[in-house]
Amino acid sequence: MPPTDPLPRCDVLVLSWGHVVPTARGEDKEWDDVMWRELTEKFSVNGGRDRTEYSRDFSRILADLAAYELWQAKAGRSAAVRPQLRRGGSGGRCFGSYVLETVGKNVVCLFDSNVCLNTGGPNTPVDRMLEQMLRDARPRLVLSIGFGGGVTADDRVGDIVVTSRALYRLRGDLESFARNGRSYGGCWQPEPEWFGRMTFKPLAEPTLAAPTPGYNVTRVTPPEKVRPLIAIDPRPVITAPLLTSTGFDVGAPTGEDFLGRVGCATEMDGAPVAVAADAAGIDCGFVVGIVVPLLQRYKHDFEQGFLLGWRDYFVATYAAAAARNVVEVVHRICGVA
Repeated sequence: MPPTDPLPRCDVLVLSWGHVVPTARGEDKEWDDVMWRELTEKFSVNGGRDRTEYSRDFSRILADLAAYELWQAKAGRSAAVRPQLRRGGSGGRCFGSYVLETVGKNVVCLFDSNVCLNTGGPNTPVDRMLEQMLRDARPRLVLSIGFGGGVTADDRVGDIVVTSRALYRLRGDLESFARNGRSYGGCWQPEPEWFGRMTFKPLAEPTLAAPTPGYNVTRVTPPEKVRPLIAIDPRPVITAPLLTSTGFDVGAPTGEDFLGRVGCATEMDGAPVAVAADAAGIDCGFVVGIVVPLLQRYKHDFEQGFLLGWRDYFVATYAAAAARNVVEVVHRICGVA
């Protein structure tokens, strides 16, 4: 199918946001799109298929991005949110690519996006991409899947959060966005019995230091191995792409800013999906794998570098396990939704 054609019709649209993370070895050239790898391995009964690019009206978006960049330059701004797309491969010439699979009675479109919320501008490209995709595919359910940061001391690596709502929590150039601070979605009702017999391999934080509340700080005793859990949560996922470079908070805010009172996990791209789904009258859901448990806030600014290092370590070390758990849950949903 030509890349300029509409996205094909499907029952469930699964959106993956280009989860490219460093491997545990930490070498600059070692990067892996772990979520897409796990998706294609789990869903493809024939061992994987070639992707089809999706670039319908993409040139118009590129022109808008160029205009936005020029506007920023004339205003003398060096924005935290810049008009950028994923580099390498087809990242510079299409919205993303997709594969069609069948799970049970459902036709499932797995879509790997090159555009994310951090690709900013007055007409946010991700909003326009999603509106167009939902008009094309007309699914019954759209699932946004990805990695997240913990918001309470009970969150552990590999845990899976399933919810139907998403909340904008934006900073920097996007703080004045009209939808900031508002949540969307909420009509989809995942059922606990869908996941009742699912189990995951136990995981444990490493024995190095005491970055999370799960440790015994006095003896620096790390948590024992625990089996990741699936939680259907009424709280929204917190779409906060500017909290850190990976979208995950590195401290434990207190009082009215405590993230656990706001949502169930921090992530980077979900809220636009909820807005587009609401407007189209389509159910939406969010499946988020915790890769960064809640990190303790320290007293001195220089120690924030230590937290950032821990955050990167968690992402590199646990992304594969979290992606595998997310995909297991998504595959189950696609078979029963």
